[in-house]
Order: sequence, then C-alpha cells, then structure tokens
Amino acid sequence: VAMLAKVYLTQHKYPEAKAQLDLLLKAPYYPGRYNLMENFAENFTTAKENNEESVFELQYSSDGDLTWGNESGINLGSSIPQFIGPVNSGGWAKIMPTSFIVGQFISEERPAGADTKFDKRLYPSLFFNPGGAPTFSMGDGKFLLKKYTAYYVNDEAADNMGNKEGKANNVRVMRFAEVLLMYAEACAKTNDVTGASYALKLIRERAGLADKTFTQDQLMDQIEHQCLLEFFGEGHRFDDLKRWYTTNEIKTILKANDKQGADNFQERNRYYPIPTGELNNNSAMQQIDLWK
Repeated sequence: VAMLAKVYLTQHKYPEAKAQLDLLLKAPYYPGRYNLMENFAENFTTAKENNEESVFELQYSSDGDLTWGNESGINLGSSIPQFIGPVNSGGWAKIMPTSFIVGQFISEERPAGADTKFDKRLYPSLFFNPGGAPTFSMGDGKFLLKKYTAYYVNDEAADNMGNKEGKANNVRVMRFAEVLLMYAEACAKTNDVTGASYALKLIRERAGLADKTFTQDQLMDQIEHQCLLEFFGEGHRFDDLKRWYTTNEIKTILKANDKQGADNFQERNRYYPIPTGELNNNSAMQQIDLWK
C-alpha cells in the first residue's frame, strides 16, 4: 500500500495517494503494527531490525555464505558500511556530507533545556568533532556519514568487509516515517493543512523540534526540509527532487551543491533506459524515446 502511494505521488495523483495512505494511518496499522521508534538511531542497527517503524527492509544475515565475500564472488551482504565508513575503521569514505546538509541539520536549534543542541537526527546521521558543536570546517574532514555504519560495535574494523555486523545490517527501504511524510505531501497538494500538519508534528516531535504551525504556503518547504533530514544517506533525495521539481530546477539545485556532472543533467536523466540485454531478449520491446 505504501509503495502504491509512492507511485501515485510520483505521478502527481495526490488524491489517490492520500486515499492509500489514509489506510495506513488508522487501525489496525496505526497505532498498532506501525509507529515511529522513539530513538531514531535504532532504525539503523542490527539489534532493532524489522521494528515497528519498518514497513519493508532488505534482509541480510551474518551467517556464513549469506554475507559479503562468499567464494562465488556474489555479494550477499550490505556493502553500504564499506563504501561510506570512516577510513580508520576499514571503510572507503566514498561519499562525504556537504556543507549544505550540515547547514540544514543545524538550521533549527532545539528548545532551551533540551538534551541536544540540534535536531536529534543529526547525531546518528553524521560523525563530527565531539569536542563541540558542528561547524562548517569541511577541509579538515570533521564530517563523515554515520548512518548505516557499524559505529555501535566495539571493533576497530567495524566497516571492513570482513566484519559481519556492518554487512549484516538490513537496509530500510520503507519506514513509517516515509509513510507520514508522503501523507503530509499528499495532504499539502490537496489543500489539507490539518492532515499535513498532523504528520509533520509527529516527525518533528521525534526529532526533538519545537511544535510549529505551518500555513498552506509553507507546507511543501517544510516537508522537503524534513525529508532531507529524515532520509539523509538512505538514497531518497534524487527521487524526491524528480517528483518535486522540473528538469531545469533540478539542474540548478545540483549545480548549487557542486554535484559532479550537474552541467550535463537533462530531461532523460530523470528516467532509466531499458537495458540493452532486455532489448536483445525481446525484439518487440522499444527503447524509450529519450534514450534512443
């Protein structure tokens, strides 16, 4: 149901998306089967796999051949920790946070007296200098991706290919947080301020942010902001941009963030081409026009 709703959102069929998501925001699904985990970080550890926030996960195991490195050469473990993990723990640090994302995480301080200075999601999402608040000192490598690394394991090689804990961690494809934010989006696009505000309140409350009221004109900016922070490092951003913006607007956003190849972004890059192997297997199949 959640995946169908996401398809409808992608097609800008907002009433249809809202109708599907309405089903998941009432009994027996919520509250009941699904809810937000109180501790955001527990969505990304092996100890809390398939929890009440999990709608769908890719299942990995730490048992023998069901991990990275079996003799056939097939990778059946999650490779995310290896690619993004800190070099000192055996990772490759292939993807680095930008100053933009750091700025977004610290743009809203928490209320006075809170247990953290900034959004609670910052701390499980990014490694940064523990001696003080996050800064924009990107040159000295103070910011690294933390989400999906095995930082919670007392092992100096937690992100090395041979470490079972990291590669056995399930990949969360759909969380209940996404159901809520998709619902907020569908409501915003159908002028339901009350529904969108309800979903945003739950997301912001878990992040430890102050309760705020948003007008119809403010809703989509806030939804985009919350999607950016909630799903940082989970591979959602590009699909979200394609749903929200035109090709030229996406190109402008990519260029503003110094993304490699941004100058070459064009309409066809919003879609995947049909693989040559599939075309060769079926002579009746035609490549989409943008990739001919």
